Amino acid sequence: MSAYIRYPSVCQSSVAFLLGKSIWTMTLQAQELTRLTGDYDSIKSLALHPKGIAWSSMGQVFVQWNGESSSEQLTYSSTPVSVLGWNQDQIVIKTGSKHPFEISEIFLLCPCSKQWTRVACGEANAIAWDDQNRCVIQRAGYRYGAWQRYQGGTVGNLWIDTEKNQNFSPLLNNNQYNYVCPVCVKDRIFFLSDVSGWGNVHSVLWDGSDMRQHTKNLEFYPMHLTGTQDHLVYTVGGTLHVLSVKDEVVKTVCVPISAGATKNDTSYNAGSYYRTCALSKTGKHLSIVSRGQLFQMTCYKGPVWQLPYGQEPFGHYRCLQWLSDKELIAVCDEGKQDVLHLFQDIGSIETVYKWDDFSGIQREWGRITVMEAHPEKRRLVLSNHRHELFWLDLEQKNGQWIETVFEECTQKREEIAGVSWSPCGQALAYGLPSRAHSSSIVIYDVQNNQRHVVVEDIFENVFPVFDPKGRYLFFFSARHVESTFDPVHFSSQFEAPLLPFVVTLLKDTPSLLYAALEEQHQKSENGNALEDEKNKKFLTSQKKKMQNKVQKHNQAL
Repeated sequence: MSAYIRYPSVCQSSVAFLLGKSIWTMTLQAQELTRLTGDYDSIKSLALHPKGIAWSSMGQVFVQWNGESSSEQLTYSSTPVSVLGWNQDQIVIKTGSKHPFEISEIFLLCPCSKQWTRVACGEANAIAWDDQNRCVIQRAGYRYGAWQRYQGGTVGNLWIDTEKNQNFSPLLNNNQYNYVCPVCVKDRIFFLSDVSGWGNVHSVLWDGSDMRQHTKNLEFYPMHLTGTQDHLVYTVGGTLHVLSVKDEVVKTVCVPISAGATKNDTSYNAGSYYRTCALSKTGKHLSIVSRGQLFQMTCYKGPVWQLPYGQEPFGHYRCLQWLSDKELIAVCDEGKQDVLHLFQDIGSIETVYKWDDFSGIQREWGRITVMEAHPEKRRLVLSNHRHELFWLDLEQKNGQWIETVFEECTQKREEIAGVSWSPCGQALAYGLPSRAHSSSIVIYDVQNNQRHVVVEDIFENVFPVFDPKGRYLFFFSARHVESTFDPVHFSSQFEAPLLPFVVTLLKDTPSLLYAALEEQHQKSENGNALEDEKNKKFLTSQKKKMQNKVQKHNQAL
């Protein structure tokens, strides 16, 4: 039975890890497994020490010394506290108790007095010291494993203090990639990074030179790197790996565990890995994205297929749209650039669309965040991370930018507030934010490349939708703001500011209420006409029957 290992921590020749809801230890040579603790809920980190082990559970720090069967709670903080490791006989922890946002500081916790001592390093999420008391810290890098190949403003950076004067400077000049989980081994700093295109263990000297890659993972990202002067341990897909510092040899450690040892294992919620889904137009097929992978199934029977079928995944998928009942298109971050993958039936990828495949799209379209397909035609409207808007025609291989952001524009634009195709496919409507708490409703003519503002940006107007006949445009607007007294606080509140509204798109289009009355009147007239025709036919048939009876009677006489 294979075990799913989390949060490994190595000390001398032993390694501790979380298996299920319990903490276990194992020797690296004999691989003898020992259970240290009972079941704890929400264990997030642990650190092994020659005298015992410390861990965080439910946002608090616990410690259990060698030879004891019970643990001791060391913290009673109102904000979550995580264990990072040990510094001699003190526990290294991080918490954001002094900050209202996601900013963490490093503290040293004394297990005897339970007193905290702040480490003067500023904001940090990880810290490590070497034998000469030189320090390296990690700033940012919150979602290294979840946002793979992320290159935004919160990537993990390493800062060092070589003079031991609490003045930190960046270790590496290239801040485009994630650098997390630093570990000091002799004269080198080991860390996890995706600088090679995939998560692996790397190391550099203290001056940032001589970067080396020590592992070659191509399937899962390595997580939770810890180590000593001889060994580094980490997990890859729930499997324990040990890297020998001297030989630079990676060994996969098999944890000997029986089938009943994890009977109280943690039950994982599959919904937490769900990202998005799309139902085909006839409701026969359902496509789902879970943990970045694309799956397809029928809604009533049959198996589940992972797309592309029979091939290795190219990247992470999102923004699913069905062009027809047998054609599915999705956005994939293939490599480091977003592309469109078109699937037909349940097979391999039929077509891969890049930004330079479409005439009219003269530059890279960036990271796609929203994609809407036309209900009938093979057209798409997309929005990117710069809150720009553009449309594509898959048959004609052309497109056009609708809303763009120029470099000289200093005003920060919010994201596009909803987009919808017209039934004819020649126009689309979208909400365009112009300033804080105000946005306009714009209709864009795809054929003539013209913009028409139908609702001014006096109020917040969002999420426009055409009616099936294209006569009306529905949207939400926050224009009727009525304040009421709050039942708890001595202040005013605004209840339900967003209300639905409708706009007629033609001059001769009646109001929505009158249109409903006209349709009802027309239905009643059509119903009366049908009843008159039925009565007429009935009278005609009765008249013919009487004539036939009279004719038969005369013949009998």
